[in-house]
Formats: sequence, C-alpha cells, structure tokens
Amino acid sequence: MRPGDLAMDDAKLMREAIGLASGGLGSVSPNPTVGCLIVRDGMIVGTGCHERYGGPHAEANALAEAGSRAAGATAYVTLEPCNHFGKTPPCSRALIDAGIARAVVAVEDPHAEAAGGIVAMREAGIEVTLGVERSAAVLAAAPYLKWVRTGRPVVHLKVASTLDGRIAGPVGRRDRITGIESRRVVQRLRAESDAVMVGYRTVQADDPLLLPAGAEARGARQPLRVVLDPHCSTSPGSQLAHTAEGGTPVLALVGAGADASRRRAIEAAGVETCQVASAAGGGLDLGGVLGVLGERSVQSVLVEPGLRLATALVAGGWVDRFSAFIAPRLMGADGMSMLGKLGLDSVERAIDLVGVSWASAGADAHLSAWMPGLAWLRELMGDD
Repeated sequence: MRPGDLAMDDAKLMREAIGLASGGLGSVSPNPTVGCLIVRDGMIVGTGCHERYGGPHAEANALAEAGSRAAGATAYVTLEPCNHFGKTPPCSRALIDAGIARAVVAVEDPHAEAAGGIVAMREAGIEVTLGVERSAAVLAAAPYLKWVRTGRPVVHLKVASTLDGRIAGPVGRRDRITGIESRRVVQRLRAESDAVMVGYRTVQADDPLLLPAGAEARGARQPLRVVLDPHCSTSPGSQLAHTAEGGTPVLALVGAGADASRRRAIEAAGVETCQVASAAGGGLDLGGVLGVLGERSVQSVLVEPGLRLATALVAGGWVDRFSAFIAPRLMGADGMSMLGKLGLDSVERAIDLVGVSWASAGADAHLSAWMPGLAWLRELMGDD
C-alpha cells in the first residue's frame, strides 16, 4: 500500500470514529466524548464510544468487541487515550495489553492528569500517528477541550426567527415562530448540553420549562437550568421553581443587590442561587457567569436568549457556536429583532460565521456555525 493510500484510509476511519463519539453527547460530561475503532487486516473488528459518565471508555468498549483480534491491529481514537486511574483504568494500558501494533490519534488530551497516553504507548513499542482529522476531532470534543483549557463552557447561542430576523411579535409577545421539526432539533440540543440558560425576562414572558422533551429526552441526563436574574425576580410559582427538585436542578445567578426575601423564597421552592458580580452597564458580568458554570463542571451551555442577552453575549465575544432556526415568514419592523446594536459601522465589519452548515427542518432552515476568531479553538487546532 502506498503512503498516500494509508493516509486516506486513516482519515476515512478517523472520521468514522468521530461519528461514533457523538453517542456520548449529553451523557459523559465532565468526561470527553470519544470514539474508537479497532482495525485489523483492513477490517473493522471493534467499535466503541464512551457512552456514559463512570462507564467504560471508548477504547475499552472497542477492545471488548474486538477480543483477541485486537492483537496486531490498529486503533483509531479521537482523543489521546487516558493514562491515569480514574473511575476506570488507563485506556493506554488497555491498548498496550491488548497487543495493539499501531494507534492513530486525532488530538492530544490537554488535561494534565489524563495526558501521557501517547508517550506510554510509544514507550511500549506501539507506532503512534498523531493529528489525523485533528480539526474535526477538536470540534467534536470542543466542550471538554475548551473547559480544560479555559475553565469555561462552550456557549451555544440558539435563536428562532422569521426570515427577516424577528424573534418575537409586537411588545415581545412570544408566539411560536418555527415549526415542530425545528422544535424537535432544539430538544436534541438541550439533551446534548450540560446546561440551558435564559434571562429573567424570558422567564417572566414565557414561563419556560427548559427541559428536553419527547424522544430526545429518553435516557438523557437532564441539563442544569440557569436563569440570569440580577434582581432575583423569578417567581416561586414559575415552572422552573416547581420542577427544581428530583434531578432537574435550577440555578438562579443573582446580583449583589438582589432582594434577600425573594432569594429566600425561591431557595425555599428548591432553586439554588449564586451571587455573581454585576456588569458595568447593568445586568450580570457574563465572564463571571461562565466562570461559575465552569466551576460546576458545565462544559456546554445552550443559551435561548431574548434580544438583550443575545446582544450582550455576541457584543462581548462570549459566543462560540451559533444555531438559527429560520421560518419562511415575514414580520417586518413590528416584531422584535434578533440582535440589538453591536457597534458595527459598516457591512465590512459584520461578523462572518465560519464552519457554516445548512439543513432543512420541515419548512424551516437550520443554520449551524461557529463564531470566528476563537483563540482557544485556534490554539487547539494548531492554527497560527
């Protein structure tokens, strides 16, 4: 086989491993999502992903399927095999003991405690190829990788709008804009996230539940529900407060000036509160908000904002991912805009999203993209 053929095979098989990794979304955090293939004599003899936190890792699942056929085989792993004893034994040692001859790894693990698997495998005589499909693997494990690097979660901003960018009707009236297919995708995004976050005005206007529902919720770990509530105005009678116990927690982030009696009232209803510094222009300091979530091992937060919160997140450079569900409807200036002023004085300064993909969601269009210029992402991908 020519070297070029081997490189193409490596890339194809690593893409398949990356696809396997998605099987752990919403279930493995604060561990990373990981996929693994065991390939011998051109045949896949073992596949695995990390399915749930505390359960076997991807390598262990793939090796169990491969059995004795793992000896002399090649392992394709989306993230460097761990080299420490945690809730499970080291995956690097499992690959060594199984007799793997070659390991293809997409990206190193930046976690100081877990790293070292590549060195251990090379010292054991395993040939290691590093960096195959690195960019795709980084994006697949982005919540874990960003959290380890920065201590903050990936911020995924989700909006539903008309074709002309309106997210609500006159005076903020919250009628449904998109169709049922879009809402099903949103349920999946919630189920895949560690937390779902809204502002207090959304709670007042919509009284949302913010939990994944339907088929997407079955077997999924429920996300932490977070309200940015500077004045602690969330009602103890809200749906969030009524469902704040029994494995579906709610966290209200409040300012220093929040009313103490209101805070005690929602805490009595089961809502946890945490004080965060205020921003200079009012509201809460968003860097502090994300720091609090990171301290709680929240690696991914889906934000379902109104106009003010969406604008503050985008203008402050806090957004990593962006999803828009766009209905083929027109509302004009009578509706509420998706975003307020960002301080951009020309089209040339507009924010050009990257990694853009489009999909249909019934009659709606689903845009998925990343924000440009993310320093943590450039570093992980090895970009200059």
